[in-house]
Amino acid sequence: MEEGRSFRSSLPPNPSAPHRRRSFPHFPTHVRREFVKDLAARTGGTPATARWDAGSVLHVVAGLAGPRLLDRVLAALPSGYALLFGRAELALRR
Repeated sequence: MEEGRSFRSSLPPNPSAPHRRRSFPHFPTHVRREFVKDLAARTGGTPATARWDAGSVLHVVAGLAGPRLLDRVLAALPSGYALLFGRAELALRR
């Protein structure tokens, strides 16, 4: 995934970090709510703290990546993830 390589290369250098030695993970296909729920279960937190923590980290990462790369990453993710990156997401009325 080209977005994964570009996204990873925009992060500050830290060659000993485990995420640098692996290939970029495939983004989950489930919606944001399940992502946050899964993150809470894995970390032992609540959905509210997991949403806050994920949003805090992803907002910083979004700033490092820049708007063009973030647009590409968000286009590859299911609807609902933009808020975790500190972006509003408009939905069409059905």
